[in-house]
Amino acid sequence: MIAKYLSEVNVSNRHNIVILHCPVTLMETASAKLREEGLDIIDCGVCLSEKCKTSNTHKYLSIELQEYLQEVIGSKAKTIIEGKPKVIGLKNLGILLEPSLELDALAILEKLSQNIALLILWENQILHPVRLHWGVNEEQYNLDFTNITLTKVYAYEV
Repeated sequence: MIAKYLSEVNVSNRHNIVILHCPVTLMETASAKLREEGLDIIDCGVCLSEKCKTSNTHKYLSIELQEYLQEVIGSKAKTIIEGKPKVIGLKNLGILLEPSLELDALAILEKLSQNIALLILWENQILHPVRLHWGVNEEQYNLDFTNITLTKVYAYEV
């Protein structure tokens, strides 16, 4: 199953971002199947909120969180298919858009995807194949990949 999602990931791509559009009711099933095939999946909300609890400084929290996320992703990314970039699964990305954290979510994902393929499990809406959003106000909470070529957008199939 995972090979299908990673077929177009390539070391020569500028960015390697694969969106796996997955209904919330199938998120755990999809995550479990991907884990069975060797893919680590990071729940960004849990990961970064735990880091926030242990942080001693609020002044540089956004920098600290960005560095921490890069470190975690770098350490957990794995080679799934020989000759392809290392891969990591990401879900629950909403915390990246939390205004109080002052993170540049798109820049973080862009930078990470230059060296590691990001398989994003997305349970919310997708407008066009490049704009991910949640909630009724798509302008407020979204990830707009207009200037990035996404490797592929898939609908999750059981």
